[in-house]
Amino acid sequence: MYLRCTLMGFERSCFFLKNVLRRNLSLVKPVFALGLHKKDIALLQEIQYTLGVLLIRYE
Repeated sequence: MYLRCTLMGFERSCFFLKNVLRRNLSLVKPVFALGLHKKDIALLQEIQYTLGVLLIRYE
């Protein structure tokens, strides 16, 4: 099952994050409305906690 979330604006200016998303997400879609697997959510949360930046918002 996919969880719905929205990536916040930070990723637009972060080349590193875009590369991480392309390599690691099960689904590669436009970054504003992704259907993400739980493991992808966990990856984004890990990045978010490491950077101290809000990257995802659950809907």
